[in-house]
Amino acid sequence: MNHFVNEYSYTNEAIAEMVSRWWKWWLRVPMVLAAVFAVFGVLLLALDDVGDGVLVLAVAITMVVVLQIRARQAVKTEQTRGSVFKKDGPVNAHIEIGEDISMEVYGNPQKLDIANLERILESENYYVLCLKGRLLLPLKKDGFVEGTAEDCVQYLRQRSGCK
Repeated sequence: MNHFVNEYSYTNEAIAEMVSRWWKWWLRVPMVLAAVFAVFGVLLLALDDVGDGVLVLAVAITMVVVLQIRARQAVKTEQTRGSVFKKDGPVNAHIEIGEDISMEVYGNPQKLDIANLERILESENYYVLCLKGRLLLPLKKDGFVEGTAEDCVQYLRQRSGCK
């Protein structure tokens, strides 16, 4: 049976990296849409339809700006949420992965079903497990005290069928 244990301190830096990585993945479709709007706006300008071209370009630019602001706000919101629990220093996360995912963060033990795993994202220092219900669970790459990061990710992908 496979068993992995991951431990790390849930710091503001960890939160920023995890949430930013998720938003980078999530924003790919709206950003492509904004790029399509921008190309369409440029084409309208090239066809001497200045009014509509400028309007479409303004929509594209507004989309990009609003999405970037929303991503930054999400990081700050999660850091604020985490700071409620970090009055005495950083919160330590303890995550065990075997038949299911057992975790304890903020002193609150939980069990998660591996079948709910939808995607595994990778950032510089973390693998971010994306579960149903927009639940994000970071695993620090160098935080494995039992098993390795690579073996754990391979195991999770095999068990869940996610990417």
